[in-house]
This record gives sequence, C-alpha cells and structure tokens, in this order.
Amino acid sequence: MKTARTLFILAALAPLCLGAAGAQEKAPTRKFKIYCVEGTVRVESLTEEELHKECEGPICDLARTEFISLSIARRAAKRFGGVGAPCRCVSDKS
Repeated sequence: MKTARTLFILAALAPLCLGAAGAQEKAPTRKFKIYCVEGTVRVESLTEEELHKECEGPICDLARTEFISLSIARRAAKRFGGVGAPCRCVSDKS
C-alpha cells in the first residue's frame, strides 16, 4: 500500500517539478532602442546592423539607451518628436 501511495504522490508532483525546471530558463529579454531610420523616428528591437540590412537610407541611434519595455521606449521617443516624427542623422565627421 505504501508503495502505491508513494508512486501516486511522485506522479502527481512530477509535472510541478518539470514546470519549475523549465521556469528557470527564461527567454531572452527583448530590448528596444530609438532610431532615426530613413528620416523617421522609430522604436525597434532590431540592432542597428539588422536595420541596415532591411533599409537603404541613413540609420542612426538617437538615444543610445536600451529600454526593456516598448511602452517606455515610445514615451522616451517623444523627446525626439515621437514615433513617426521626422528626424535627421548627423554625422560625427565634419
């Protein structure tokens, strides 16, 4: 009787243990940045290099800060006129 009861308890707890082990492996956290992409303010989770592969026009990082939340990044983009506002990439080279 004790063996059957022990097996029942182990079977009932197994999914909980497996779930706890899986919970420890977190998915990578997406980070967002504010860019000027082809003359428009955008909030993207892509890197500047990835954007260069997708777009042909000028691309530059406006905030130099990574945000862990899309909504926070969009609020921060208001300093540059907000998402969709016109912008310009200024070269450091003069």
